[in-house]
Amino acid sequence: MSKKKWGKSTVKTERIIRDAVPKQETLDEIDGFLSNVTSVTAFDLARRFNIRMSIAKNILSEKQEAGELVPYLKKAGFAVYTRPEELEKRETERPIMVSEVLEEVASSVPEQPVIDDEMDLALAAAGGAVKPSKIARKRREAGKKKERERDRRPEVVVEPLEEEPEVTPPVEPRPEPKKEKPKKEEPEKEKPKKEEVPKKKPKPGKKEPKPKKKAEPSKPPKGPAADIPLEELPGVGGKTRESLIKAGYKSVSAIADADTSKIADEVDGVGEATANKMIDAAKAIMTDYALEELPGVGEKTRTGLREAGYKSISKIASADAAELSESVDGVGEATAKKIIKAAKKMSK
Repeated sequence: MSKKKWGKSTVKTERIIRDAVPKQETLDEIDGFLSNVTSVTAFDLARRFNIRMSIAKNILSEKQEAGELVPYLKKAGFAVYTRPEELEKRETERPIMVSEVLEEVASSVPEQPVIDDEMDLALAAAGGAVKPSKIARKRREAGKKKERERDRRPEVVVEPLEEEPEVTPPVEPRPEPKKEKPKKEEPEKEKPKKEEVPKKKPKPGKKEPKPKKKAEPSKPPKGPAADIPLEELPGVGGKTRESLIKAGYKSVSAIADADTSKIADEVDGVGEATANKMIDAAKAIMTDYALEELPGVGEKTRTGLREAGYKSISKIASADAAELSESVDGVGEATAKKIIKAAKKMSK
């Protein structure tokens, strides 16, 4: 019987160590993890990326030599690493106690051992004499387990749906008839200009034979009552006055002649009740204003009416024709009746 010597095999040892080295993808993930880590140990790397402890220690030592990591706690062969930026931050804020670091590391250490059976076999093969048949058997069993755990479900390829082209309706060019806006330009204030020019021109031609007599009758239509400002209306504020002026009611006489519904519709913030009050106040002002608005009454008659006590249109409207003719010189009963009738029309 030939005795077979069992012992170390350099070829097998190199192959085990070569298989234990992580792939480039794992190394890239480790670099990304260490670039943002606050504290890390060899146990953290071995557990997180499923690598050997010796390789984890080598990676940390290489990072330390490169200056990317700094060991801030070493005790009984145990080292905790951190980034230089994190170490400066901790030194500026508050000192780090050893107990806190130990608690932080202890929380990251797993309850179960990191090294599995395959690692034990690899370490045993690297360190001592182990039967190669046993190692091969263990590897075969481990390979079968991995094959069982693989996901053998067929891949499902999801193709993107084809986007249907949007059909643009040909009705869009129809909004062109909106060019009717120039109709709004028609109600411009050019019409009063046309009325002023022809009316004023023939008048000076007629005044040539008798300019003085025809200048006097032109004064009554320009009486002061038509130019009474809106400030005379009681209970009307500044905003309401601005709204009235915008709507075209620029004087008290215009409001007195207006309709309540029109004022309520055309003036913002004014209802029918407020419009009635405004119209009543405007009529009261018109009736109590000067006598220049009375038609067919000259200056002598107006002075006679004022001397007799008839200083307002409302008082003339409530007077008697006989009394008025007796108290005013040059006014008969027929003329007095005409004056009273005109005053009553204005006071309505």
